[in-house]
Amino acid sequence: METRPLQKTASSIASIVLIVGLMGLIAVPSSFGQGAGGSIEGVAKDQQGGVLPGVNVTLRNQDSGVTRTSTTATDGRYRSLALAPGRYHLAAELSGFASKEVRDIQITIGLSLTQDFTMGIQAVQESLGLILGGPYTAAFWLLFMGIGLLVPLALEVWEMAPALASGATLEHKRGLAMFTGVLVLFGGYVLRYIFVYVGQISSFR
Repeated sequence: METRPLQKTASSIASIVLIVGLMGLIAVPSSFGQGAGGSIEGVAKDQQGGVLPGVNVTLRNQDSGVTRTSTTATDGRYRSLALAPGRYHLAAELSGFASKEVRDIQITIGLSLTQDFTMGIQAVQESLGLILGGPYTAAFWLLFMGIGLLVPLALEVWEMAPALASGATLEHKRGLAMFTGVLVLFGGYVLRYIFVYVGQISSFR
């Protein structure tokens, strides 16, 4: 007559053990997923040091091609967790700002990496890029800086040098003055041409 309570007790204990075991199996992958891999976080700022919310941040594993996307919060902060080990490429984009890229970010298990970045105004950076290292570099340095500035300056020094050396009264040569004036005007026209067209190119990109 006492076997039934014992059977019920054993059955209850077995049920409890089974439930606890199932809960453990469910909890382990979850906790493992949160702690595995590494993480990257940081703050997006403009060139004046102000935070930039709404920046689209894309993290791509350069080895596997797996991509993660996130958006910076109101404080300019972004965060990506549980990243698989490997090399990552970070790209940040925001309308009106030049995109930012950081390559070969090495992530290892348990590593928490801080990667802040600064984004500049798009039109300014593109204009400077076109002038200093772009298709308008030769025109800027040769036509404006060379012919428009340095040549007139050299001619003025050449005209003034004898008078300064001898202490005599400086006599300006009318033809030379007109020629240097034309060169300066030419350089100003070239500079205006460059900036107008560079500005148009930047605005349509």
